[in-house]
Amino acid sequence: MSIIKRKNIKVDVVKKGDKISLDKTCYLDILHPDVELLRDNHGGLNVNSITTKLCYITNEKIYKVLFTADIEEDAEKVLVNKYVNGELEADILKVGHHGSKTSTTEEFLEKINPKIALIGVGEKNTFRSSKFRCS
Repeated sequence: MSIIKRKNIKVDVVKKGDKISLDKTCYLDILHPDVELLRDNHGGLNVNSITTKLCYITNEKIYKVLFTADIEEDAEKVLVNKYVNGELEADILKVGHHGSKTSTTEEFLEKINPKIALIGVGEKNTFRSSKFRCS
């Protein structure tokens, strides 16, 4: 934040419910965090990571990509409880928190029902996820 202030960089604060139009066929829905951030001792910034759904509209279909940043189980529970009518469903899921065991619970994954899941990890990933294995 000090660099942002020093360089006078414009900051837009987003919250659940905001929509950012990228063009006529593409927009981002902000799903999380809410105005009131989650109070959490062990997750800190992670549980309040910005979670967005990118929607791309074609003539035949709307394609959806869910970006979960570093949210963990606590934030996933909030999302599962808030979005009950298929709003979490997405064609592609960017798996939360580098595929760590602290995120992407079965209940959350069932709500999203993705066709493809992407995990951002390095070769020497220290998160030691037991959920996702390459076959």
